[in-house]
Amino acid sequence: MTANWGCWRVLTFMCGACLGCMLAIFIYTLQMQNNHRLQMHIKVQPPHPHASTPLLQTYARWFRHNNYQRNVISDDELRYSLTSFNTESQWLYNTVPVLCVVLTSTEKYTAAVNFTWGTSCNRILFYNNTIGHDRQKPNSFKVKAKSSFHVLCDVIRNIHKYHSDMEWSIFVKDDMFVIPENLRYLVAPLNASDDYYLGHPINFWGVDYNIAMAGYVLSRGAIKSLFGKFPDAKSCISGGKYWKQEDLYLGKHLRSMNVHPVDTRDGLGNTLFLGYDLDKMMFPNSIHEFANYYTRALYPVKCCGNRVITFQVLSSTETYRYYYMIYTMRIFLEGSFGNQPAPTPMPDDQVWKDFLREKGLPLNISSKEYETSWYTNFYNITEFKHIFDKHLRSKKKSSDKYLNLTSMSEVLADILLNYSPKKL
Repeated sequence: MTANWGCWRVLTFMCGACLGCMLAIFIYTLQMQNNHRLQMHIKVQPPHPHASTPLLQTYARWFRHNNYQRNVISDDELRYSLTSFNTESQWLYNTVPVLCVVLTSTEKYTAAVNFTWGTSCNRILFYNNTIGHDRQKPNSFKVKAKSSFHVLCDVIRNIHKYHSDMEWSIFVKDDMFVIPENLRYLVAPLNASDDYYLGHPINFWGVDYNIAMAGYVLSRGAIKSLFGKFPDAKSCISGGKYWKQEDLYLGKHLRSMNVHPVDTRDGLGNTLFLGYDLDKMMFPNSIHEFANYYTRALYPVKCCGNRVITFQVLSSTETYRYYYMIYTMRIFLEGSFGNQPAPTPMPDDQVWKDFLREKGLPLNISSKEYETSWYTNFYNITEFKHIFDKHLRSKKKSSDKYLNLTSMSEVLADILLNYSPKKL
């Protein structure tokens, strides 16, 4: 009986091992098929009829041609030294005005955009076809539209009439992260009065257009041309009748005006307008699932360069996270300015010294005596918190400069010198 049981165990183990090997072979074969489809999707294509020299290559030539000069400044000196610098990104902000047009979906996403990358736009507009105009937000409005192209068309007409001082307009949804500084770097050498239509171009239904999921950019010249084609709301309504196809309709109408998408990749062939979040863009094994963005791209998709302009986010918290990582966090390479104690209007040891003097106590008392004196004047931490809050409120009302204190020691010192339990 024992021998039979042992044979069954061996047989079960062998069957399980065989099934496991078969499953592994099946998964490997499926993955190889997916990789083969991936290679087929992004194979190098012949030059497109409207292909041009990658735009980023023209920036360096344009910079030299205008005899501009730059000096390299370390992040440490730029952030922590007392010297004021005019950075290249600030200079481009002043010379290449960018209007950011955001299609909103939720309040969380909209607020995240407004407080993060939206601050780098020269001007920002929020529009929605459902929530209506908010009087508290004058740069947001509702479009009563028959189709998504009707929404876009009305916004374009609004830009031409009221924001013609903006040279470039980028159109994105609020679940995207935009780096306007990189967009200015792309378009600075171009004449905004000409017709430009930038983004991630694909071909669908015989139309070359920039897909909305990656965002797209129109020059002031293109905006003007579109306004001439759609002078009123009636013409906008007739421009497209299906929802979620505004990018296709836009490309179709621009083609009729001989305006075509151009190659916006950088000099290394990296894609700058990303239609998915960075996780998906960086793991190519799942690219075959992404449909038109890859399968119908006019130019091979390659992720990711260091001048990326757009990419998607999966939540509003990701918007804040990426903003911190891109605009705030820095890797230390060299320098010493940032490795200094923070400036304090009143040294920390001066706080307790002034407290003892105000109470008529010697400075050489023991820590136990100091603790006893503290609790004698401020009964407990709850009592002190009440004093602190009351003091802070009074200072906020009297002077905004109080909000700019660089050390809490000054606040504490002010309380210790001016308050006692009898004043409560």
